[in-house]
Amino acid sequence: MSTGKFFYEYSKRLSLSFLCCLLLTSHIGTTYSCASDSTDFIRRKGDKIVVGSNEQAIYLRGVNMCACAVVPSDGDDWLYGTCQELTSHQSAAPATNWYQEKHFQYLAEIGFNTIRVMLNYRVFEDDSVPGSYKQPGWDFLDFYIQWAKKHNIYLILDMHTPQGGLQPSGGGGACFWDTTNNQSRLIDLWQAIAQRYADEPTIAAYDLLNEPTPTSSPSQWQTLAQQIVDVIRTVDQNHLIIIERVNWIFDAKGSSPLEDYNLDLLSSFQISVDDNNILYDYHFYDPTRYCLQNEGSNPDEGNYPDESVSETAKDGTTMPRNKNYLEYGINLESRNNEPMFVGEWGPNSSTFNDTKGGYTYVEDMLDLFNRHSLHWTYYSMWNLYEVECCETGVTCCSGDNPTVPHSKLIDIFSSYFNNQSTTTTTSLFTTSSTSPQLTTTTGLPSTTTTSSQPCPAKIILGEQSEETELLRYFRDHVLIQTPVGQEIIELYYQWSPAIVKAMEEDGEFKKEAKEIVEGFLGLIGEGVE
Repeated sequence: MSTGKFFYEYSKRLSLSFLCCLLLTSHIGTTYSCASDSTDFIRRKGDKIVVGSNEQAIYLRGVNMCACAVVPSDGDDWLYGTCQELTSHQSAAPATNWYQEKHFQYLAEIGFNTIRVMLNYRVFEDDSVPGSYKQPGWDFLDFYIQWAKKHNIYLILDMHTPQGGLQPSGGGGACFWDTTNNQSRLIDLWQAIAQRYADEPTIAAYDLLNEPTPTSSPSQWQTLAQQIVDVIRTVDQNHLIIIERVNWIFDAKGSSPLEDYNLDLLSSFQISVDDNNILYDYHFYDPTRYCLQNEGSNPDEGNYPDESVSETAKDGTTMPRNKNYLEYGINLESRNNEPMFVGEWGPNSSTFNDTKGGYTYVEDMLDLFNRHSLHWTYYSMWNLYEVECCETGVTCCSGDNPTVPHSKLIDIFSSYFNNQSTTTTTSLFTTSSTSPQLTTTTGLPSTTTTSSQPCPAKIILGEQSEETELLRYFRDHVLIQTPVGQEIIELYYQWSPAIVKAMEEDGEFKKEAKEIVEGFLGLIGEGVE
């Protein structure tokens, strides 16, 4: 046998041996309900957010997504609506007017790595039976976790509407802050959520309350936030917790004793809690009259940038409406040596035309976020993808209707993520010849994009076979849960081209590989059953 032939045969044997060892190693010691290692979780480290045993820095960059975007005429159930599927135990699937897996895929393909899920407490409990948590609510979150895991996206659970109602525009401020029972119910609900998902690293963080708007003092939120954190930590030591600054103060009649443009007041809104794994948050819609123009009774407020328009920052400083004004506002919100999260930002849809400058605003904000190392979730999904309305005049997801992409805005975000992949070592993103693809912190290829790679299992078992689906399940629900499992997946895809080439050229080799894979299927089949 020639030297070349010898090494060729040797390399095939080595590939086959490696496939055997890889599959067996992935099964040894595996339990299907094992808790994740604490290093698998997103967490705070000094002024950074990190993940993994090597404490790799990560930036959360994502989109807000409603649990349900139906708005009844009375406004009371905003983000909830009437979803028969939710209140019935007959179906485990999310209601048909909720977002679906395809939307997770769309966001991952653009490059986002986070979804802030805007929840209403009524997803989980009814006022008539408080504390009796509804199984379809858990089913809904489980679906989101499954889809997020599959597409390598982190979830932030945001309690957008607490017991008592949305704050402040939903009229629920006083009903929440002046009713001790409603606050206790929120504490209990967060404890239930944290206990159920304590070992789920796909959830990046718990955002305890959206835009808290107390009725008398920031101390109301300070006290409640600490109570919620303390209760969560009795059942969950793993998860990052997001604390939003006080949004404003309104009494029961909807009036406020506060004066605008007071820097001391803004400082008092930035509460702190006693915990070492906290990410502080603010929402940024500056300049407000530009970002929120034409909403409801709001008038048209012109374009961005516009040097002729004077805007007033939160400390009373007057500046032209331009990028410098935006950066000044960001600097006012900063906290020394702490990572910051901008949970909502962005101009409304009326600014996205050739003259209003909404696209320029988004580009400027993305640049400033990079400059100041901020974490963020854009508001919101419905600006990126217009979806057919299931109620007249209301934007929401309906059935299997295809979403219509806002192409120009999507291109801005895609370009941004493409640029990130080549400029920082802490980015999660890689680029390909087609579109940006998300990777895990270990560099693991997205499970939604590996179909373009040679795959030994698909060649041996078939693309759509039950056996191939079982292997995918094992990959997506078992291996991906741990750093070791992620390394095994990465190695599998690194070796796949060599193994596939050997199988294509040598029928006997393919037969031996098939025997190994089928033997492994028997092992994991027992575990899944």
